[in-house]
Amino acid sequence: RRVEDIVVGKTRIRDEDNFYGTIVYLGCVASAKKANEVYAGIAWDDTTRGKHDGSVICRRTNQLVRHFHVPHAHGGSFMR
Repeated sequence: RRVEDIVVGKTRIRDEDNFYGTIVYLGCVASAKKANEVYAGIAWDDTTRGKHDGSVICRRTNQLVRHFHVPHAHGGSFMR
């Protein structure tokens, strides 16, 4: 999918394991090795699919940065 076609909060995705989610964030991620790389933040319909809640530890400051919020602690993921 092209970045230009994504509508944050509306664009739906399906991963290779047939889990569905909504793109709720699009942009750089504070914990990424490449600071200018664009990621999509996904809020999964099945909250057991994700790994976190949309927050990461910043590589530069070592502080918590929230890029998006999901209600369940493991309901979100970042995808390149």
